[in-house]
Amino acid sequence: MRNLAEGSAKDDSVATAGEIFHDHVIELVRREAGGPALLAWDGNSAKVAAQLEYGQKIYVPLALEPTILRALRLPKQATAHGSTAGLFSSMV
Repeated sequence: MRNLAEGSAKDDSVATAGEIFHDHVIELVRREAGGPALLAWDGNSAKVAAQLEYGQKIYVPLALEPTILRALRLPKQATAHGSTAGLFSSMV
């Protein structure tokens, strides 16, 4: 998975809100500036970028209406949470 400079996407880029591959997951997140970005997770580490290259494709965040983007509660990064049971019990 490779980060790409913002604005370097090709015309054949893939707009996505998330993808699951055999060795990576891509998720839609929010940048510090408020716009959408993509988070790539390989099971050990995460990185956030405006665009990601995986295989022969360039992935970019799905374009969302500003009102929908404001209404979505998207994470800004991945954080450790422990077990699923611990996460669930902390939320209820």
